[in-house]
Amino acid sequence: MASLLAVLMVTSVFGAVGTVAAAPGVSVSHGTSQTTVQPGETVTITATFEQTEANSPAMEPSLPEGWTITATSPGIAWSYFEQQGTFLGNLVLSDSEGVTETYTHSYTVKVPDDASPGEYTISSEGSVIDPPTGNQLVDTASTTVTVGAPGSQTTSASVAINADNTNIDASTYGSGSYEVTNTGDTNIGTLTLDLSETMLPDMVFDPYNTAGDDVGKEFTLDSGDVTVQNVEYTNFHNGQNNDAGYDTMVVTLSGFEPGETMSFSVDNDPTSISTTDLGMQAAGPVSGLELTGGTVSVDSGSGPVEATIVGDGSDAGATATVMEDTDESTPSLSVDGVTLSDVGLSDRHSAATVSSADRTLTISGAPANAEVTLLRVEGELNLNDVPTGYDIEEYEANKAVQVEYYTATTDSNGEATVDVTLTDSGTVEESGLNYFTAWVEEPDGDTGPISDYVVLELAANAPPTANAGGDQTVDEGTTVGLDASGSNDPDGSIESYSWTQTDGPSVDLMGADSQVPTFDAPDVSSDRTLTFELEVTDDDGATATDTVDVTVRDTGDAGPGPIGDFQNAPTDPDGDGLYEDVNGNGEVTLTDVQALFVNRESTVVQENEEAFDFNDNGEFNIVDVQRLFVTISESN
Repeated sequence: MASLLAVLMVTSVFGAVGTVAAAPGVSVSHGTSQTTVQPGETVTITATFEQTEANSPAMEPSLPEGWTITATSPGIAWSYFEQQGTFLGNLVLSDSEGVTETYTHSYTVKVPDDASPGEYTISSEGSVIDPPTGNQLVDTASTTVTVGAPGSQTTSASVAINADNTNIDASTYGSGSYEVTNTGDTNIGTLTLDLSETMLPDMVFDPYNTAGDDVGKEFTLDSGDVTVQNVEYTNFHNGQNNDAGYDTMVVTLSGFEPGETMSFSVDNDPTSISTTDLGMQAAGPVSGLELTGGTVSVDSGSGPVEATIVGDGSDAGATATVMEDTDESTPSLSVDGVTLSDVGLSDRHSAATVSSADRTLTISGAPANAEVTLLRVEGELNLNDVPTGYDIEEYEANKAVQVEYYTATTDSNGEATVDVTLTDSGTVEESGLNYFTAWVEEPDGDTGPISDYVVLELAANAPPTANAGGDQTVDEGTTVGLDASGSNDPDGSIESYSWTQTDGPSVDLMGADSQVPTFDAPDVSSDRTLTFELEVTDDDGATATDTVDVTVRDTGDAGPGPIGDFQNAPTDPDGDGLYEDVNGNGEVTLTDVQALFVNRESTVVQENEEAFDFNDNGEFNIVDVQRLFVTISESN
């Protein structure tokens, strides 16, 4: 087919034959002579076509049966005709004396899903027409493709970002900041980086200068014998447009063979500084460490293999070891004595403000006797020269200022405790934001998933708030509960409660050191108010107080009627249920003792023994008269 088309083209352009400087000819070569793939994967062939003093160039790929071309990239002034399966040069590539030029074509071939293991050949036959003779000249290049048995090859990679860098202000913007090595035994076709769940929030790709500082940088291949076929930025960080950059970058590659290393750079920024008009480093550059929690995946055609980006032990570096491994454990983090709250940073962040720098974190959910790493990053929200911070959340940091790693071994329950010291470098107003995450050192060496993120803001102690509950009105004789559950400590916890009665008829307060104590409302002859004071103490020793009033209503029991010849009924001046004003004249004096003594056998006294039971023995007798005498005498 190629020779027929070439003859047709040359007859339309042939003219007089002149003297040529070199012998007409054609040369075809492939970028690689052999490669290994799995069934269902693709092979990209890069063919270099050189014609010398010749006309009507054409190149026809030859494939194993059942294999198909899925994509083509013809050289300049060439076209690919799918129906004929042939690359053809345009008429401008011919003249009466022949043309000398070199072109590069590429095409991607799909290996059938059911391809049997073995060696196959893909060839490219190039042809030209010799102007003096009209003869066709041909050259062929080929690549041996070894198809492995399904599952016999592994996909893996080693990723380093600002590797082992001790400069905390290192940047992914610099040349070669990302380095990826193909450690598997099959070609890597796709590399994907996802920053949607980084520990420091809102870190994005900013290739077009829309999301961070006033400088952007697209993916730039800095080294490596690979071909970048396409770079796509996906997943708008704000879900709408690229004003806040992109969460994901997908790089499509060819020729990324086992053992090869590629390096590249790209601009990463925090979205919080997007309103600045300054160039790089307006809020400090983004390093590999600050991308901790992002993910890297590689795909050789049989599905993506993913790993998490974690700190590499340095102040600015990060690493990810991507392996086909399902033995992965996701640990959990908690802080002793601190209640963590969900915050707006992400579903994976929880936070608290504390005043004590010395804390203990517990790592749980890991395998027994496993090595675990705890990472602490003191962050700050640096908005210097930023007119308005973009979409700022509580506890948000956009720059690392101090880094510390801790290692521990879990016990038989898969738990480990780590003592840490929080820091606040105080370089900006919003500082002292200590971010934590943990991961398990997987036995196969791959990077396993990391825990959710804990943020502890180190700040001066905020005192607690005491809340003794609302005032109450109750009936006499009922059981009353006080309630301090509305009390809180904004940066810690309430450690103790203490209730004291400060006014009103005395009651027996049960559970006075609890959150909800109780007492029985006393019998009263008229409505009486009891006052209670609550004192709460937080975990740093700070205290706060509040009071509550409880009004006890007289439910209508008039008490005993007048005794003897007195016109007025006895009264209970102090509301304790005992009627000390026996003669009902509104005063408690020794005349009330005389009145009770004289009328101790009266019907009114005998039928209301509880009203005159001054010695509290459950009955009335002469001893109660004596007790009333003593009480009145002592009060005078």
